[in-house]
Amino acid sequence: MKALLKEDSVFILAEVAQSYEGSIETLNETSRRACSAGVDGVMFQVVFADELAVKDYSYYGLFKSLEMPRNHWEKVLSVIHQSGKLSLGEVFGKRSVDLMFDLGADALKIHASDLSNIPLLEYVGGTGLPILLSVGGAFESEIYEAVTSLRKGGAMELILLHGYQACPTEIQDTHLGKLKSLKDTFRLPVGYSDHIAGCVNGDFRKVNELAFYLPLVALGEGAQLIEKHIMLDRSKAWEDHESALSADEFERFVTLLRTFECSRGKYDLNLNPTEETYRNGARKCIVAAEHIARNSILTAGQVAFKRIKNPEEGITSLQQVVGKHVLSDLAPDDPITRSILTNAQ
Repeated sequence: MKALLKEDSVFILAEVAQSYEGSIETLNETSRRACSAGVDGVMFQVVFADELAVKDYSYYGLFKSLEMPRNHWEKVLSVIHQSGKLSLGEVFGKRSVDLMFDLGADALKIHASDLSNIPLLEYVGGTGLPILLSVGGAFESEIYEAVTSLRKGGAMELILLHGYQACPTEIQDTHLGKLKSLKDTFRLPVGYSDHIAGCVNGDFRKVNELAFYLPLVALGEGAQLIEKHIMLDRSKAWEDHESALSADEFERFVTLLRTFECSRGKYDLNLNPTEETYRNGARKCIVAAEHIARNSILTAGQVAFKRIKNPEEGITSLQQVVGKHVLSDLAPDDPITRSILTNAQ
């Protein structure tokens, strides 16, 4: 089993979802284009109509048209794995779970519609695969119950995915601040499922620049995974086209995320080499504020803080100086270094 998340990089997930229209050719080509754009993984919905809806549901016919045989799914996963990327199946019942597990999918995604489907959650948890749990439209108590059920089943790597599809979701409704709340409340890594408009005012020819930049804000709110809809041709108006980037636009999207992901660094308080260099050049060191005779015991009133020529030799902590003997005479502005100090007797 491959872990999805790494500390020093964001996981970029191309979401095909249902926009393959039941066509193996479309799904394979979309997956190839996503992989060549540099994503980490490709996600698709594994649809069997009877797992999703009753027969008189308005979209049952659409769901039925998305069904594909096992050998088609086998080819899809092969295309993704041959590109060195990870495959993620969004599942809606035991049949789709078993299919993805048997074919070697790298991770599974639970749609928000199944957040309260405890038997399915426990079953998915039992696969041992990494799991993305969509929590759009869910109450805190429901998320807690879903996480508990997945853990009960045996889930190890679990990522909460914030975001929902409003065809498209308006920017003021994205609620990116929820990412940090989810992370802090459930002590789990979080991802952002972006659904803002991919184009401007429904004009498929004009890409919405915010579709590139809003996920950068999500990174700043703690997202470790970014999910974005991809479509070969947005003008075809397939499922989720409102929020999709074209395959060509996706290359730019990935390049932008890769450029900015390094800005986060690691989640610690350590200094990187560049910051160390800044520290050495900017920090004031302790110097003599007056003439100080050899063997004097230093007091705080005898020293000052100033930048010096060789800061790597300097001392920045007053505690390391006060109360120490000086081994040589010092003139005003002479740096006080460890080589001329000794403990007072």
